[in-house]
Amino acid sequence: MIISDLHMGRPGKGVSDPAMLRRLWRGADELILNGDSAEVHDRHYRANAARMMLRLQDLCENDGVDLTVLSGN
Repeated sequence: MIISDLHMGRPGKGVSDPAMLRRLWRGADELILNGDSAEVHDRHYRANAARMMLRLQDLCENDGVDLTVLSGN
C-alpha cells in the first residue's frame, strides 16, 4: 500500500488519528508513505506530528505491516 500527503499533526488539514488509516492497510504487508506524512518541519506542529508518527509506527508493528517513510518535497 502506498499513500502520501497525510500531513499528520496539522489541525484541520491532515489525518487527525493514525488509527483511522488501519482499514487502508488491512491485508497489506507493507505501507509506504510517499512524502508529506507529518508536519515535523513546522515548529508549531512538530511535537504533535512526531507523536502521531510514533503512533502510526506502533499500529503498523502491531498489525505486522512494514512501514517505509519517504521524504516529501
